Amino acid sequence: MLIVLGLALVPGRAEPSRELTLMVYLCGSDLESGNGSASADIAEMMAAQYDARRVTVLVMSGGTNAWSLGFDPADLSIRELRPGGMREVWRADTQSMGLSETLAALLRYGLESYPAREYALILWDHGGGPLEGVCRDELFSMDSLSLHELTRALEAAELPSPLRFIGFDACLMGSAEVAAAVAPYARYMIASQDTEPARGWNYAFLNGIEADADGAATGRRIIEGYFDGYEGSRERLTLSCIDLSQIDGVRAAVDAYYEGVTGTLDLANDIRSADSF
Repeated sequence: MLIVLGLALVPGRAEPSRELTLMVYLCGSDLESGNGSASADIAEMMAAQYDARRVTVLVMSGGTNAWSLGFDPADLSIRELRPGGMREVWRADTQSMGLSETLAALLRYGLESYPAREYALILWDHGGGPLEGVCRDELFSMDSLSLHELTRALEAAELPSPLRFIGFDACLMGSAEVAAAVAPYARYMIASQDTEPARGWNYAFLNGIEADADGAATGRRIIEGYFDGYEGSRERLTLSCIDLSQIDGVRAAVDAYYEGVTGTLDLANDIRSADSF
């Protein structure tokens, strides 16, 4: 169909045939070069059974000195994963995965090349919470994405609608500060308040993901699979799915609490000052 716009004829945008394009920003770092953890998770993704006609899984890989899967560390690449296999669809010379521009490149590529009704994003690597950010690139002195760089990439990507979910397969990212930062760009956030084991998430959650009604449904299955995967271990585990539409209420409650605390501390300081005379 053609739409007449002024004097120019432009093709109408077709309704996306995919329901979901899931983008995984996989910065291997020493987790990969030391233990092959990123390659193991890619293998889990390829082992999952989902409808590849309805769901696309894209993985941008980089940020490590060596890959167990044989990827070239000198390349920054994007691969389309399918049940049982993968193919490279984009490649560039390596650049820091701690730069907002690198993440924005993945997001733009996914939006333009694999249009879908909804999009989702997982960031994979070390995490250091709101102070240290996420995704430490060992090829660039462990440069990481700060919260500001993360949100700058999300803003630059010009998402057509909030992500179905944003996930952090990384330590310490499940905080109110991180949730508040990403809330304008996603409906749900899946993250751990504490550390994660090196194996991270269980990517068997991709099985049947096309049937999930929303990010909350996927988040529940991510969490259940995560805990099931460590059944019998002595690992300390935390993982939550946060409804980001509620973050304004959390922020208001925290602000009110600290206003009271600040008032109490000011009063205590006044009393100590008076006692000193």
